[in-house]
This record gives sequence, structure tokens and C-alpha cells, in this order.
Amino acid sequence: MVPEIARELIKEQNEINGEALPWKNKEMYKSIMFDRSIRSYEQFDKKKNKENFIFFDRGFLDTICYAELIQSEITEQMKSYAESWRYNKSIFMLPPWREIYKTDSERKQNWDEAVITFQKMTETYKNYGYTIIEIPKKPINERAEFILNIITENDNT
Repeated sequence: MVPEIARELIKEQNEINGEALPWKNKEMYKSIMFDRSIRSYEQFDKKKNKENFIFFDRGFLDTICYAELIQSEITEQMKSYAESWRYNKSIFMLPPWREIYKTDSERKQNWDEAVITFQKMTETYKNYGYTIIEIPKKPINERAEFILNIITENDNT
């Protein structure tokens, strides 16, 4: 699994007292997050292997969603990548789940912001032609089984 770029960036920026944080310099944060998402995609795209699945916790489309949320420019470069570089046509999304939602040093969104982000994320991915598979709010082992069953079904078709 490819780690969440945003969390890594926030952790790094906190450690160095940096500016590229969503609560300090949103534009710088957006730009670095997008660049790192592209690099991450390139790195793992080169390793494509039909026998191994790669799960991205977040992707470059998330940066487009973030740009919309903060009412920032979505550059032609961002649109170009989103239109030509593709993840699997179906993507898994975990809906907001109040009972397990927690904030921490990297995730400062309150519950309402998390719900709005999920709604906008779903809209963004659909707008770029992805099918959303919502993972049910169940225990971890049942969520994993759900994902594996979908992958197995799609692999056999």
C-alpha cells in the first residue's frame, strides 16, 4: 500500500516548522501534495504487475478535490494528469464514520469538514469517470474481506 501523501507532508512540515500546511500556506501545501502524488504514481506505475495490487491511500485527484475545497486554481497540468493518468476504473472509498473518527496532529478536520471532504471527493472522482465502491462500516476483517471479494470478482471477469 502506498502511504497517504498528505499525512507524510504534514508530519514532515510539523517536524521542521514548515509552511506547507493546510492551516498555514494552503497553496504551498496543495502544490507539494500534487507533485508528490504524481511522483508516487510514477514510481508505482512503473512497477505494474498483474499479480500484485497496489493500493494508494490518496492520489493526485485528492489534490484537485482539495483545490476545490479551498477555492484554489486547478491548473491545466492538474487537469491533464487527472484526464490521462488513470487509477483502476473502480476505486474504494471509506465513508466518514463518526464512531471511529478521530483528529490528531496531521488530521485536524472536524467531523463536518470530514463529511464535506468525503462528498467532494466522491464527486471529484465521479467527474473524472471513476466508479466508487463504498466500503461498508464493519469490523476491519469484514472490510478487508469485502475488498478482496470485489477484487476477486473483477479479476475473474
